[in-house]
Amino acid sequence: MLRIAEYYRDHSLATRNRHFNYLNSIFNCGVRRGFTKNNPLRQRKKTKEPKRKVFLAVKVLRKIYNHVVPHLNGSIEVGSILGGRPVPSELLTIKRDQVDFENCVVWVYASESNGWRGTPISEEFRDRLLLMKKHATTEYGREIQKGIQDGMQESRDSIPVQDV
Repeated sequence: MLRIAEYYRDHSLATRNRHFNYLNSIFNCGVRRGFTKNNPLRQRKKTKEPKRKVFLAVKVLRKIYNHVVPHLNGSIEVGSILGGRPVPSELLTIKRDQVDFENCVVWVYASESNGWRGTPISEEFRDRLLLMKKHATTEYGREIQKGIQDGMQESRDSIPVQDV
C-alpha cells in the first residue's frame, strides 16, 4: 500500500480519493468472492477536499451577453455582479425593495446557507439598477428566467468550446 501511496503523492487530492475508492471497491469484491481474506483499505477515511471555486471568465460572459436576447442583458449583468445563482430561489426572487440604493448594497437570500448576504455594488451599477427599475414590469426578476436560459443555450450552441 505504501508503494501505491508513494505513486499518488504528486497527484491531486481528488485523483487520489477517486483511485483509492476504486481500489477499495476492488478489494471489497475480492473479499466477497473469496479471493482475499481482508481489505487493506477498509480503515481508510476519504480525505476531505476543499471546495472548488468556479469562476466565469470575462470572455465567456461577454459571449453569453452578446448572444442573449437584448432586453435580458441587464439581467445577465445583475447576475454576474451579484454572484448569485440564476435559480428560482436566488436571483430570480430578488425584489426591487431588496436593493438599498442609499448604501449601494443588494440583499440576496442565499438558499444554500439559508441566510441573507449583502453584496456591495458600485454607484455606477446602482444608477443602472435605478434605470432598470423604471422600465420593470414586475417587482420580481422572474421575467428574466426563460430569457437567461434561452440565451445561454443559444450561446452554447454557437460558441465553439476551443475559443473560450
